[in-house]
Amino acid sequence: MRNKRIAVALLVLLMIGALAFPAFARGPKCIYCKDGELKFVDVTYTRWETEGFPKCPINPNYTDKEQTRWAHRTWRCNDCGAAEVISSLETRVLCGH
Repeated sequence: MRNKRIAVALLVLLMIGALAFPAFARGPKCIYCKDGELKFVDVTYTRWETEGFPKCPINPNYTDKEQTRWAHRTWRCNDCGAAEVISSLETRVLCGH
């Protein structure tokens, strides 16, 4: 009987902890006002640019196409309204066969 009570108490504590976790989970903080949270707003991409034509690793008789583009992701503070754009370079290889 005692083991059942301990098991039930443990399950109740786990359920309370699981329900309380989203209250503590926050996004990145604003570096300008220190109070706000950055929220994702938009993403824009540049066109794919061909950088080179490497040989296909599967069949060297063919060439692949190596391409890159920039992704610009905009984040905005929900408190002061400051915006931040984070850019990253994306690459892909298109198989030639």
